[in-house]
Amino acid sequence: MNSTRYRLVCAVHALVQQVAADAGQATDCLLNPALPLGPTQDTPALFVLDRGDVLIEQPGQQEKRRCKILLGAIAFGPDAYADADTLHFAARGAIRRARTALVQLGRVGVLRETEVEPDFKSVQVDGETILSALEFEYTETYPA
Repeated sequence: MNSTRYRLVCAVHALVQQVAADAGQATDCLLNPALPLGPTQDTPALFVLDRGDVLIEQPGQQEKRRCKILLGAIAFGPDAYADADTLHFAARGAIRRARTALVQLGRVGVLRETEVEPDFKSVQVDGETILSALEFEYTETYPA
């Protein structure tokens, strides 16, 4: 059995994969790609990075936890900034629209966008990169 965090990250990745498929061009969708993302990449890409989670409180046999996911879009060429923004905006919108399904998946109480502290050692591309960070507060239960 996988953790709720894993299921949430995979659900977000599936949403972002659909956005990549709907983009109408060759667009990669990466889940926890090896870092740093290299400068040789030339295909537009969306990526989801699991940035871990933390225990908030533990009432009884359940844990209230917070996980952070980094969502990124990369594009290349003369319109790279606009193209990355289009991909990123679509992916972020898909995640927001799917909030109800995500809530049912892991009893998510809070879904919010937080400040991104970019790690430029992690993303080294010759194109444009747009990042956002999402935090989920959820309840984790364990099998008896």
